[in-house]
Amino acid sequence: MDTLLVSPSSPRPNTTLTTAVPTRRPSPQARTRALTVTSERRPQWNRLRIESPFSACAGLTNTSSNYRMIFLFRSGTIREKTKLVFKATRQHARNLSTFAIIYKASMILLRNIPGGTGKEGRYDTFFAGLLGGYAVFGRQPGSISQQIVIYVFARVMLALAKIAIQPNMHPLSSLITPETRTKMTDNAYPVFASMTWAMVMYIWRWHPETLASSLRSSMVYIYGDSDHWDSLRTLLLHNK
Repeated sequence: MDTLLVSPSSPRPNTTLTTAVPTRRPSPQARTRALTVTSERRPQWNRLRIESPFSACAGLTNTSSNYRMIFLFRSGTIREKTKLVFKATRQHARNLSTFAIIYKASMILLRNIPGGTGKEGRYDTFFAGLLGGYAVFGRQPGSISQQIVIYVFARVMLALAKIAIQPNMHPLSSLITPETRTKMTDNAYPVFASMTWAMVMYIWRWHPETLASSLRSSMVYIYGDSDHWDSLRTLLLHNK
């Protein structure tokens, strides 16, 4: 495990310290994993943010939010809801572990194809992810798999949007001036957030059957059931 020790008094205020730790098996391009430690104003331990591959695995999906939705909006006893949470957790862990095994095995096979260079190719990760995605998530389109895929899809779209405006990324990159690139970066997320909520509210109002059942249930409870109440309890605590 890569370890980075930082003294609380070493970073200066409003500075960013970046340390590159080489991977165990460096690629031909000598890629590295970056551990970035950011200190804001006072260098306190609770302000340190370390980004590594382990944090990405831990936060792949917002499962804690999904579990809260089960307890808040699903019908049934506490015992039944708890069983649903344990079942979802087990399925979530199984999907991720199975995908990781298939992905790593595919990378090893692609790297050791007879007649190859014995090194990682540029598109090996793409094909390994393609195989793992089909085997684990494509063939088992359950609710847990759909949540993971939708989460990853949203992250991919955001990453592609950032790549699209970077210099020298595609033939049209030269048409984007630095000033335009800055404005697009500053305004992209507000537009994205606004349009997302505008569309989901419109769809919920006129085509609710097309939304996922969990999302539809929570929206009905928040925006529909709140139109009818007969006491402060049904207005503020629980309605229907």
